[in-house]
Amino acid sequence: MGDTTFLTAPQDWKQEFSFLDGDFHTVIFDSDAQFKGEQGTVSDSVLVQRIDLNVKSIISYDFQRIDNRWMLCLIENSSFLESGISDFLHFYSSFASDSLFQRESIASQLHISIGDVEDDEEEGIEGTIDAEQWSSFCTDVPNGIISNIIYGQTYHNPTHMVLQKCGTSNGLEEIFVFDKQKGRWKLTSYEN
Repeated sequence: MGDTTFLTAPQDWKQEFSFLDGDFHTVIFDSDAQFKGEQGTVSDSVLVQRIDLNVKSIISYDFQRIDNRWMLCLIENSSFLESGISDFLHFYSSFASDSLFQRESIASQLHISIGDVEDDEEEGIEGTIDAEQWSSFCTDVPNGIISNIIYGQTYHNPTHMVLQKCGTSNGLEEIFVFDKQKGRWKLTSYEN
């Protein structure tokens, strides 16, 4: 089990949560239904995870709503091996950092759905592309240090993962769907 720590002073908090200061945050689901169902869920417990893909570690911040106030109750350090989605996290750390591995991990027919950011009334592009075209549609996947915000979702499907990348202040969203096929993870769908 991971190490448990507590922040000693409020001034430590700013540094501790600096990984959330970027342009986006990510959330990981293990089913499309869970992804669609969790978006409006109200909970009295939220786990915010800082996932370091480079050193394969996770820091989990457990927040509880107590007397209508959110309180940081626990901080736990762990490795990918202790995670319920360890296999996916190991795969994704290579997918995010190695362009050759990424290209080899694209489904032969990748489903895409691209909205037109210039015109809200345009339908955009929907269809399939091959792995060679991938870099034209998505130039940057979340990498380095990412977040996972757990609003109550649990991980029961070890062969299907949905990684949602949400813009912090711009409303943009990207959805990466991964499936484990014949023992190998593949990116099977991309939507923005």
